[in-house]
Amino acid sequence: MRDTDRYVATVGPLASDPDAHRLGAVGRFVHRFEWWIGDAVLVVAAVVLVTWNYPTTMVVVWTTVIVLVGFAVR
Repeated sequence: MRDTDRYVATVGPLASDPDAHRLGAVGRFVHRFEWWIGDAVLVVAAVVLVTWNYPTTMVVVWTTVIVLVGFAVR
């Protein structure tokens, strides 16, 4: 069996099961306030970068990584 067949065999049933994606109250909250959460992530990142006295390259890189993770989670 190829790797792609094994992936489809294991993930396929989960993706088609509607009960597998129940996120509860947190999922409803995130879906309802998705735009606000995204805006808050960007505002916090901008405030961090503006108020940091001497932002190094690593500060900018880690801030970018955290923003991308925040967008992926939302």
